Amino acid sequence: PKPQSCIESHKALHDGHSAMFRLEDAKDPDPQLSRLLKDVETTTGFSGTLHAYYGGGNSVGFLAPHTDPYDLFVMQIEGTKQWRLCVPSSNTLQVKHLAAGLFSAEQARLVELCEDPAGCKTFPRQSLDQMLCTTVTTTAGDLLYLPRGIVHSVQSRTGSVHLTIGLKAGRNIWQEFIAKGAETVAGSEHAKALHAGMRGLLDSQPKGQPKPNSISKSQSEPKSRELERNFKE
Repeated sequence: PKPQSCIESHKALHDGHSAMFRLEDAKDPDPQLSRLLKDVETTTGFSGTLHAYYGGGNSVGFLAPHTDPYDLFVMQIEGTKQWRLCVPSSNTLQVKHLAAGLFSAEQARLVELCEDPAGCKTFPRQSLDQMLCTTVTTTAGDLLYLPRGIVHSVQSRTGSVHLTIGLKAGRNIWQEFIAKGAETVAGSEHAKALHAGMRGLLDSQPKGQPKPNSISKSQSEPKSRELERNFKE
């Protein structure tokens, strides 16, 4: 049962339970946390959320392994936490083919787009054993970036506090961030050209097409034969 008073809450935390505080639900939010979120939103140009998590000693996060519908930045405030980060797998052959050669974050986003576009999907803990996973430990002062679509679960062996800021970006957060950055330089012809180029790059990449720097074998062979012929001559 959920604690019904401050005394019950304090006892639950002392017994090793975890707790979450959501800034958007607070009637009288902490001004420092509000300022932090506002500064991040102003700097990045994205709206965001801020959650604070407390984990008691030897506690497993009260949330099951899951993905979030946006990119996350985790700031460890006190104690240590162990994160298990996994790339979700897919049983769809088409998705497996498209994911070949992509970075882990790109693979995770691709699986999410194809199988769970809304994000925020939970996974049984035993299913993580079938995924590509890594373990990361954060200590006070560390900053951890979690791309959207990465499955994550948390365990704390000591009392631990961390903040999580989620940024609600449209598509790829870093492409959008660069494009928005170009817009902030008012009156700059260089910025306008950069912005136009970035927008053109985003809009001109059909899904499933080779990357600009990729060359197929059939494309490279004629050039190789030409170079070999010139060398012999």
